[in-house]
Amino acid sequence: MDRNQATGLFLISALLLVYLFFFSPKAEPDKNKAQATTTTAAKTPAAAAAAPSPGIPPVVALDSAAGPVRSIELKNPELTLTFSTQGGRVAAVRLNKYKTFFGKPLDLFDAQSARYNTTLTTIGGQKVDFARLNFQASEATASADGGQQVTFTAPVGSGTVTQTYTVPKAGYEVKYNLKLNGVAVAEPLKLSFVDNVRQTEQDLKQNRNHTTINHYQATGDHNALAEASEKPEEVTVNAPLLWAADKHDFFVAGLVADSQPFVNGQFNATVNLADSTYIKTLSTTLALPAADVTSAAGGQYRFFFGPNQFSLLKSVAPGFDRNVYLGWGLFRWVNRFVVLPVFTFLEQYISSYGVIILLLVVLIKLVTWPLTYKTYESQARMKVLKPELDEIKAKHPDDAAKTQQETMKLYTQFGVSPLSGCVPTLLTLPILFAMFQFFPNAIELRQQPFLWAPDLSTYDNAIHLP
Repeated sequence: MDRNQATGLFLISALLLVYLFFFSPKAEPDKNKAQATTTTAAKTPAAAAAAPSPGIPPVVALDSAAGPVRSIELKNPELTLTFSTQGGRVAAVRLNKYKTFFGKPLDLFDAQSARYNTTLTTIGGQKVDFARLNFQASEATASADGGQQVTFTAPVGSGTVTQTYTVPKAGYEVKYNLKLNGVAVAEPLKLSFVDNVRQTEQDLKQNRNHTTINHYQATGDHNALAEASEKPEEVTVNAPLLWAADKHDFFVAGLVADSQPFVNGQFNATVNLADSTYIKTLSTTLALPAADVTSAAGGQYRFFFGPNQFSLLKSVAPGFDRNVYLGWGLFRWVNRFVVLPVFTFLEQYISSYGVIILLLVVLIKLVTWPLTYKTYESQARMKVLKPELDEIKAKHPDDAAKTQQETMKLYTQFGVSPLSGCVPTLLTLPILFAMFQFFPNAIELRQQPFLWAPDLSTYDNAIHLP
């Protein structure tokens, strides 16, 4: 390095040091370090973290709490639920009796894939985010029905927020009570749930196309986001809602309002086709009525975490069985009152679902046999009349009107109608189309093998045939 290069390097270094000294921003305390210190100091009061000046309310510390974040696990034969003291929320749900297509435990969601949270605004305009509250958890106690109950409590200003979860002795419905004590709120609370849905089935495309958000209004109207859409879907419902649910093809994570309906709701779905881990992102925001959660009994709700099975869902809440897609219009009616009852009846006596499907097809053919017979009979009569019909056409080759007139006269004479062979066949089509929509949505057929088919709920690839 020559003398000029050394001088230039020295001047540049000096200018850089002067700039950093006079113009760089002042160092701020490490917020993450401060938060970690608060988390590990279980017995340090939250007020000790920052001493407010006399007469000034501790707005900053409104939604802060002391103590480490803990996880609490409650389970029954069907469910394993993991609760977190951060937000006092359900952090993970595992369905004990099911596995993914890949043989792994079926986690409906966990802390990495999903999160729900509640926020509120006090009359004083202060916003409280439950995710920033580290709730104090009670010991799990026995509930009246023999299940388990855990309560999470956190201070909010001069009041408290209490969340109580009751896991049943058996089953998929978890009771949830939210109560504000001494906390005056200015507007409905917002409960949000973001669900990054994982692939759990063999057919990724079918898994994605059968994943959506269903919601049900107090008026009895059921709606859902478009399932097969690859574009972002968004719906806002400015009407009271009884429930909303994320449908993961064969499984459901839903919330039901028992005491008062939700004020309104907003629902979103987005798809990243390049992502095979998270097949779709579902986002739900529900408004909880302030008068409900501030009442003496608190807001009464129920979570449903379980299989998308019609016999289970129909007893959860009005219209909750609409999470099982049975087709639309006439096809849904046929599935609901014809195919499903017969399928359920056969299921009680036959263990092989492949045999049940075969018997179901045979029974449907027997029931529709009178219509099929009419078709065959009409075809036979038309075959007998064919020589005479050909003779009429040859007799009037250039007079279409005369040919039509004599043809209809012949039909009347022998009691034959050209439509009599088509109408009976058309009448059987709704049953066939209904069954075509029923089988891919029946969780009873999920992962059930038959002959060479590994899964009766999905379509088999021809290359797998023997």
